[in-house]
Amino acid sequence: MAAIITEEEFDPLLESSGAMLLQIDGTGSATRPAPIEVGLDDTAYIYFTSGSTGEPKGVVIDHRCAAGRIESLAQRFPVNEGESVLLKTPLIFDVSIWEIFGPLSVGATIQMALPRGEVDIDYLGRLLSTPGLVAAHFIPSMLSAFLDYAQPRVYPDLRWIYLSGEAVSTSLLDRFTQHFSAEFHNLYGQTETSEVAAWTGSSHESVHGVPIGKQMGVYRLFVLDNALNLVPPGVVGQVGVSGAGGLAKGYLNNPDLTAERFVAHPYPAFPGELIYLTGDLALVDEQGIISFLGRSDTQIKIRGCRVEPGEVEAVLERLPGVRRCAVLAREDSTGGNELVAYFVGDDISVKALAAHAGQYLPEYMHPSAYVRMDAFPLGPSGKLDRQILPPPSPADRAARAGGTTPSTAMELALAELWRSMLSLEWVGCEDSFFDVGGNSLKAVVMLNRLKPVFGVDISTRDFSADPTISGLTEILSRKVL
Repeated sequence: MAAIITEEEFDPLLESSGAMLLQIDGTGSATRPAPIEVGLDDTAYIYFTSGSTGEPKGVVIDHRCAAGRIESLAQRFPVNEGESVLLKTPLIFDVSIWEIFGPLSVGATIQMALPRGEVDIDYLGRLLSTPGLVAAHFIPSMLSAFLDYAQPRVYPDLRWIYLSGEAVSTSLLDRFTQHFSAEFHNLYGQTETSEVAAWTGSSHESVHGVPIGKQMGVYRLFVLDNALNLVPPGVVGQVGVSGAGGLAKGYLNNPDLTAERFVAHPYPAFPGELIYLTGDLALVDEQGIISFLGRSDTQIKIRGCRVEPGEVEAVLERLPGVRRCAVLAREDSTGGNELVAYFVGDDISVKALAAHAGQYLPEYMHPSAYVRMDAFPLGPSGKLDRQILPPPSPADRAARAGGTTPSTAMELALAELWRSMLSLEWVGCEDSFFDVGGNSLKAVVMLNRLKPVFGVDISTRDFSADPTISGLTEILSRKVL
């Protein structure tokens, strides 16, 4: 650190840093505003998550809940002064709250990944090998991609890797223990709470995957039936979460949804206690260990982010000419979830529909493919039968393609890789990887498959500057020649 911009009154606190102290000249400046009183019950931040009604819902978190999160994770992962935590989680994901304020609250530092660095396998491996770096977070799908392609390394000070955002398979745990010597922690929580349960271990045998474990911090977890009665061990129910000072204040400007999800506790620890009904299905065993089994509604996770298909449908149906739209999740080529949009409409091109989605939805909510249909299949009740909607064909997936035809040997090789990875019928040289069904994790896979063919490394950051076959050809031409 070369210099710190400060004020004279803070010099005694900063002299030991060894940096040059540059003092702000206060003469002639405006009068310092009065300090703002902030209480534990005041709002700290609002996170917007996908909503089933077609609009995102704002989750209001107060300072008490936010501070409790930092304290709880600090107890589980006691970072010391002089150590660092990897900050690679995008700010749209509330794990970043811990990655930023957790280490800073105890005098530790943050090792910040470059933009898109979280999906660059070699770069990420080097960061994890940084002396003094002790903790890092992964969503399971990104950890799987990392383990697919990461070279064996020594991670000298890495003590903990913690996962959240998606279910974890036992095979992923097995692969983790073969690569890392750090502790494995599976954390479970919601934007409406924080991390409320955790499990740690090096192996686990279960048809339900790695469990979410036992309650942690201030939280109490319950597995309940529809009448909010406790279910016996081994019986599936909905997870309810409570904890003094650990719940969100509710949903911004949405008292009806707040009342629906935050209800009177059937087993209160204090008068007036509320319990948050998560919508997650789970069962608990005789030892009190909870296993996650899925959702009771249509909510899904796309690369760790919550998505309500109804919100995507509502956005697409706002485009004039779209008569009906249905969105559902299918497994993609990487083993994760992708969104597929089915629509009925007149004179609507797939390109126009995708461009419309790009205007109103974040990247992780963009459908990977659009399937035009003459009519939707209906069940005996006359409702849409989602189970028999067809998978997108290679022609459906290529509907947004339209660049010039690949012609050189390098372009043809790249086009063939893209077609096989993305199940495309055809792809042009100027078509963006992300517009023809690609995403950040698929880009990781694609770039790593290029390496043995051309013998060079291409970072996701370089690729993202021009994510086309033409752009890749230019990069490869420079590196190969």
